[in-house]
Amino acid sequence: MPNILFPIYLRKFYNMKFVGGLGSRGDVMSKSNINDAMSSEKFAALVEEIKQRDSHRKQSRREQQQSYSRSRKDHSFIKADNAIDPQDLECIEDRDQTLKDYVLEEKAGISQEDLTAQLLAAAKREEEQAREWRYWRERAMNFLIRREHSEVELRQKLQQRQCPSALIDPIIDWLYGERYLSLERFAYSYSKNRADLGYGPIRVRYELAQIHRISERDITAAFKEIDWHHARLIAERKVGKKEGAKYYAALYRRGFSGEMIVEDDL
Repeated sequence: MPNILFPIYLRKFYNMKFVGGLGSRGDVMSKSNINDAMSSEKFAALVEEIKQRDSHRKQSRREQQQSYSRSRKDHSFIKADNAIDPQDLECIEDRDQTLKDYVLEEKAGISQEDLTAQLLAAAKREEEQAREWRYWRERAMNFLIRREHSEVELRQKLQQRQCPSALIDPIIDWLYGERYLSLERFAYSYSKNRADLGYGPIRVRYELAQIHRISERDITAAFKEIDWHHARLIAERKVGKKEGAKYYAALYRRGFSGEMIVEDDL
């Protein structure tokens, strides 16, 4: 999953260093102004500031997490006045690490202009990746809104629509985590729909296991909720009037065992 927050703390870095403070809402400065501001003195000050922040952050993070934990123990979703959400703190740390990397590159001999170009290009790439992630995630969710899908079905649909292969696994994992994708729900929904069309448990079990790769446990749980006797009556109406072996063969092809056919005929 791409780090969609990178452009946010990149803008915060510009605001902090060149506009007037961390968290301000000012616009990002032009490329020429950034180059002017990022002098060697600025980089020296930045290195020192980051070193100081490293030691301060460790203590600050412990205090903030303790404050956040206390508010959770009190069954309150309101954090202490000076508490920072751990996720926000992690974003700040990632931003500072990015600044360190660029400072090291500057010391290695990269010009100010090239450094700025790299920084802006990295921000653009991250924004494009974030946009692409959101687009394909929403496409996958739209499939699941219409009806339940197995993982096999969902992968096939994303591939057929040219979703980048690198995004498919992260999207599937995210959908599982958020419970949008559930093989248990799919097993029941699929079994119910097939039974309503007059198909028996043998055929439905085969389709779930071999085509959709559903586990035996999920299939068994789904079958407990299905009225297979009713499915057999529907199949009988669809098969129509046949005599002898042709009648039994038609029901057997629909997935009903010989035992079920004979039992219902008694």
